[in-house]
Amino acid sequence: MSFVLFFEDVLHEKKLSKCNNCYISQTEKPLHKCARCKAAKYCSKECQKADWKKHKGICANNAALADALRKHDSTPLGALERLMLPDGVSFYEFDQRLEQWVRFHTATLMGAAMQR
Repeated sequence: MSFVLFFEDVLHEKKLSKCNNCYISQTEKPLHKCARCKAAKYCSKECQKADWKKHKGICANNAALADALRKHDSTPLGALERLMLPDGVSFYEFDQRLEQWVRFHTATLMGAAMQR
């Protein structure tokens, strides 16, 4: 992928980011991630509080999954599984890297899906 296409993807992804409550674009107002799950984005504390009822279950699920993966990493099976993953990363680290990759490439993935 060329640098120009890469840069366009990054800019496009930033334009796609919206507040989970009022849907204002990141280009209009800076967004902040939910401190617990890091998945939802909000433009203000007020929007975060207003969306809490809807986001609470998803947030708890994401946090529980991350916690379970962290705990699994310290078990003997988790240590064994590290040998099977590239660079000896844990499942938790792998999950975090995968989520980061998907967030980074969302615009490209959406474009590819829409072309089919």
